[in-house]
Amino acid sequence: MVEDCGCDERQKKLNEMFPGRNVAMEKGDAKRWKDMQPSIERGRLNRAQTRVMYDIYNRTFNAAAKVCNCTGKNAQMVKKLQRAYELRCEL
Repeated sequence: MVEDCGCDERQKKLNEMFPGRNVAMEKGDAKRWKDMQPSIERGRLNRAQTRVMYDIYNRTFNAAAKVCNCTGKNAQMVKKLQRAYELRCEL
């Protein structure tokens, strides 16, 4: 008998946190997000990293956000992506 890994619970929690969005961070995006953590923690993403963040965000949240320099918007995106990263299912 296989033990439940909790994927359904994580998916339910993500759907509650982000209603109306199909939330699923792909494995490759999770690796890219992890690799960006030092820059995120310093609060300094370069242009290329910002574009990567928007690409990950759009795939993860099935969105169509356009890259901009808005600090508030980018901070909210980082917060949402971090939650999705922490709640993803690793198989």
